[in-house]
Amino acid sequence: MLKAYQLDGGNAEERFCYMFNMFVFAIISGMVGLIAYEIFQEVGGSSEALRDHYHE
Repeated sequence: MLKAYQLDGGNAEERFCYMFNMFVFAIISGMVGLIAYEIFQEVGGSSEALRDHYHE
């Protein structure tokens, strides 16, 4: 059952749970966004070949 969180009240444990859930959701969303961006770049193709700057 979903529970509505109150940001201005409630105990510390409820606020911590809310903030932790937001933090995890933000990290997962960022990872999904990066993966989607990489897939989009691979499908679209690149204008130039990859270069290895480290071993030059």
